Amino acid sequence: MIRVDIWLPDPASILATGAFGTGALIRLERAATIGGVYSEVTTIPVVATTLQYTYWDAAGSASSWYRWRVSNAGNSSQSDYSDPFAGTNPAATVFPTSYAPLSRLLGMFSTAPTQPRKIARLAELLGVATQQLIEACGGRDYFAHPNTGIATPWTLSFGPVRRDRNHILHAHDGIVSIDSLEASDDRGSTFSAIAGGDYVLRGEDPYSDAAIPDGEPAFHVVLTGYGTRTFFPWGTNVIRPTGIRGWPAVPETLIEATAQRARQLAWAEGSFSGSQAGGMDEFGSPAPTDRFWPQSTYNFIARQASRFNGCRA
Repeated sequence: MIRVDIWLPDPASILATGAFGTGALIRLERAATIGGVYSEVTTIPVVATTLQYTYWDAAGSASSWYRWRVSNAGNSSQSDYSDPFAGTNPAATVFPTSYAPLSRLLGMFSTAPTQPRKIARLAELLGVATQQLIEACGGRDYFAHPNTGIATPWTLSFGPVRRDRNHILHAHDGIVSIDSLEASDDRGSTFSAIAGGDYVLRGEDPYSDAAIPDGEPAFHVVLTGYGTRTFFPWGTNVIRPTGIRGWPAVPETLIEATAQRARQLAWAEGSFSGSQAGGMDEFGSPAPTDRFWPQSTYNFIARQASRFNGCRA
């Protein structure tokens, strides 16, 4: 599966009367080779306020090539094609994975760049800033896995723990959803399903049935004790959930930190013009700081680092 991102610098002008009008479409095509025969993969409606469009191509591969153009609703008028690009080429329109959308970063420029090479570079810097932030968080990321939204199995280890706590499975990297849950009593040779009514998902405190805050995942799977399965087996990779792990949405603090850091990186390169990176003091001048991230980011990192200190394993 290949992720394809297409960027339109001025979608409102595409939708204007006399251009492609209301109902304009992005028409994405794929070929097996750069000079091969391209066939249409999908169409994507142009939205006046949307700069970046993402499409997951289930039939795409690392060897696929793409191109796109814009048409009116009836496909009687088309733009020129984009340059062909490989599905794994981030310098074209397949952008690095980033916490922040490109539009968030472009909003920080007094005059946003429109040249394709600069847009591609900003996309790369968003990827760099995201990776730096993941490293600052101790290697933990806050994406949903997989980010296609398709439920996928993974395995977890369990124990040893006190037997009065062997009904609690700790998944501190986060669980967005579980479609099914299985356990192995023979160290992973075979797995059997755990009935959905036998367990519940809990937040950071496995002993509290309080609602999980909006935007946060579950961190524990707790057996209710009223079903067939009343304890988890000990062992490595003996629990197999199928679902989505990680976080349901990237926290706003990390989105803003990523965009701000990418803006700093762009400002340092000299090939970008526009507003200076960083905040302003009360006189409208750039405020000096020795901080790598906004203060809210440091607060977030500290909160996550101590989040499970009281978690009784």
